[in-house]
Amino acid sequence: IEDEDILENCRTTGTHLKQRILELGNKHQIIHAVRGHGLALGVDLRLDGQSAGSEADIVLNKMKDRGVLVSSEGPDGNVLKIRPPLVFSADNADQLVETLDLCLSEF
Repeated sequence: IEDEDILENCRTTGTHLKQRILELGNKHQIIHAVRGHGLALGVDLRLDGQSAGSEADIVLNKMKDRGVLVSSEGPDGNVLKIRPPLVFSADNADQLVETLDLCLSEF
């Protein structure tokens, strides 16, 4: 962990990932909020102020079909839960965001 500066990677890559997803919120109104720290993030999906659990399921499956694994959380299953491995890089984060953008564009 110290030799590869994993904690710093989590901080910087997590900040990059969160910022990129927040920027997606300007394009996709379904993104209501992005919460979390480091590499542990939740993306709250809502449509017209209501939880978008079924839409989250669709997004999860579309992302999985493209090789990007995320899960869902929350009482309605409308929060995309992102918990990548600690060695996740900025390039990996960009791939996740580009895939999420593509999947949300299909609605």
